[in-house]
This record gives sequence, C-alpha cells and structure tokens, in this order.
Amino acid sequence: MLFRSLLDKEELHPLREVILEKAKTYGSMMQLKYEDLWVSNSWLNKMEGNPEGKNTGIHSHVHPNCLMAGCIYLTDNNSNLNFETSHVMDYHLFDSDTNDALDNFSIQPEKLQIIIFPSQLPHSVDKVFKGVRKSICFNIAQIGRAHV
Repeated sequence: MLFRSLLDKEELHPLREVILEKAKTYGSMMQLKYEDLWVSNSWLNKMEGNPEGKNTGIHSHVHPNCLMAGCIYLTDNNSNLNFETSHVMDYHLFDSDTNDALDNFSIQPEKLQIIIFPSQLPHSVDKVFKGVRKSICFNIAQIGRAHV
C-alpha cells in the first residue's frame, strides 16, 4: 500500500496522536488560534556517519505551507539541530540564565525527544561523523481558518 506520509501507516498512528497532542500544547503556549491540526506530511531521515561527515548534514531551510515542523529522534548521539532566529524578526529568544537575547542556538536531541518549532524558523542539522542518526520529521498544518 502506498502512503502519502510515514505517520499515516497504521502502526504509527499512536505516535502521530502523541505528536499532535504535543503540537496542540505548543500551539496553546504560543497563543496560536486554529480550528484543529493535522500532520500534513512526515518522512524518515537517516544519515550514516563517516570520518569526513560527507553528505550527512542538512543545510539551512524552512518548511513553507504549514504551521509547525518537528522531529522525533530514534537514535542516541544525534548531531545538533541548529536554529537561526536572527533571520526572522518574530523569533528572537531569551536566555534567562544570562539575560541575553539569542540570535542562534542549537539543541543536541536525545533519543525519543520530540522537538516542535515554527515552520518558518530557519534550521539546519550538523554533519554526522560516526554512527547513524535516524529521525522521523513532520510538518503540521491547521485545519480550517486561522482565528485572529
């Protein structure tokens, strides 16, 4: 059977529902207004490391035509997920430990961690030099009209 999206597979429906609940929690925290959310597409990223890190990183990009993007990490020792907030005026972050504004920051994801962020936030992934990095990535879109 052909699936439009990895999380459409029946055995992954429970994971899809967990992701949607986390996205709704995130949307509420960000005071986003919408009728409902759905996973518009999802896919597996697999990167096998090599000593040079050749062809294992992901360049900076955004996810158009959706509200949120995210990943769940399936492996240990994941390379950093990097965010570039300086390119997007609405996404400056604040470090409460140093009282500084952050223009760029990185997260080293842990196994089974789900990270959800605004789809228009530029992000990249560092190269993998050893081991294998696997993640299920997804886009989340709104159903119906956005509420102001």
